Amino acid sequence: MKYICCLLTASIIMMGNIHYVSAWEKISRKLSDTEIIKEIIDSTPDGGECLIPEGYYEIDGIAIHKPITVRGDGLVTLRTRLNYNNSSSIEQNFVFAIWTDDVAIEGFRFDSTYAGGSVGIAHYLGDNISIRDNYFSISGNSMAIISKANSSHCVIDGNRFLEKQGSRTTPMIQLGKNITGARLSNNILEGDSPELLAPDFVDKFLALDTEHAQLINNEFEYTGTLSHEDLGGYEDEDLPEIQEAFKVDRLIELNPWPTIIDTSTASNARTSEPSKSNPDTGDYKSHLTLSIVVILVIAISALSRMTGRILGKIK
Repeated sequence: MKYICCLLTASIIMMGNIHYVSAWEKISRKLSDTEIIKEIIDSTPDGGECLIPEGYYEIDGIAIHKPITVRGDGLVTLRTRLNYNNSSSIEQNFVFAIWTDDVAIEGFRFDSTYAGGSVGIAHYLGDNISIRDNYFSISGNSMAIISKANSSHCVIDGNRFLEKQGSRTTPMIQLGKNITGARLSNNILEGDSPELLAPDFVDKFLALDTEHAQLINNEFEYTGTLSHEDLGGYEDEDLPEIQEAFKVDRLIELNPWPTIIDTSTASNARTSEPSKSNPDTGDYKSHLTLSIVVILVIAISALSRMTGRILGKIK
């Protein structure tokens, strides 16, 4: 069952399983963005699906106390209202706060790029939580996801995290020790900030205090420039093929996502280095293949040059 808010009709009505809130009603009743979304959620029964219509919303904090799926219908941008609860801690400046079991949040764009700390999704209570297919554009003093709940099943899958320029002062993702079954999979961290390449960035980006957190197939897309130091001088190589192969290999090494399957197998998941010989992650395969390609290119290049010299002498 889907509940949809539509800003087209003349009043708040119920038609079948569709919930409408009109632009006129919003103005006449002076409904804020927060109140509109709360009305949609309140009208959604337990186990239902709540669709938020395309648009830009400034939110004062929405608590979810019922088992539902809250999904963005189109391009839905959510951000905490400027200066909202400015004197409180970062954890109290949230877009969504989860307080019950069986909640899914999907398909939103969370924007917290202005000055002032905030959280996209705060998970305080409840089991079987799903956070999928969202886009988080997060400033250095804000967080995308924080969970302090006692939960045996928390899935963070298919999300994109955009790291903005500037130094990160708080983790983008923080999972507390009470989560006994967290899975982070198929997520992408992207950005052009040089901070992404810092050796200690993983500590600033991902805080895992939990045991048995699975990290699988998370990717890193760095769109900035790579310096001479980043590449170890290999950008001076004559052959473009070698330059490109080394850049790909280097970005794999710089990936801030820990390439481990389960944090219980590592002494410190947040600072563990990617395992280049772990058959579970498959990293050794990519590195071995890339190394063979580089060696073959160098060998072919050397053979070509030698053949050219020999032919030159014969002539």
